[in-house]
Amino acid sequence: MRATATALRRQTYDRIERGLVSEAKLSAELLSHRSAVTSASELQNEAHTLARDIAATLEAHGVRPERLQLEITESAIMRDEQAVVTALEELSALGLSIALDDFGTGYSSLSYLRRLPVDTLKIARAFVEELGTSADQERLVAAILRLGTTLGLESIAEGVETEAQRDRLLALRCRYAQGFLYSPPLPADELGVVLGRARVA
Repeated sequence: MRATATALRRQTYDRIERGLVSEAKLSAELLSHRSAVTSASELQNEAHTLARDIAATLEAHGVRPERLQLEITESAIMRDEQAVVTALEELSALGLSIALDDFGTGYSSLSYLRRLPVDTLKIARAFVEELGTSADQERLVAAILRLGTTLGLESIAEGVETEAQRDRLLALRCRYAQGFLYSPPLPADELGVVLGRARVA
């Protein structure tokens, strides 16, 4: 069990390390907003030392904390909820942004919103994929967006793949989205080229 926890901790820190290296390459020249995003799918295994270790990694790479967003899911919280809440509060105090990933697909998302220092809701792909074809799904997305606005949270729609989905999100006043309609995931070097071209254009 200890070996498994150590491996999971290393996986999380490797993801953070890669994100920070990418951020260091991109932010000075191209990006004025948050650019490094990493997920913590097994947060409960390292909750007690996470804030301390991330702070050290940020300092080692010379990256400001506000440029890193940590994505979490409800499954990352459930095993040791209090330890995770404490760790996230410490990370938020450092200046990191916390995003609740796949929002709307879990059992207790609303209760977590009340307890966690969350800045961003990431609307699950399952709701986005039927926009334009399902009135029920559109009402759900609209409700999530209203909830985010009411709570002062940023909302990001995940899995946008068609212009029809994009147009419905715009009609619902969703300001941020991600998905293959815009770009597939890119390595940092390729992303720098794409952003550089966009900046020139």
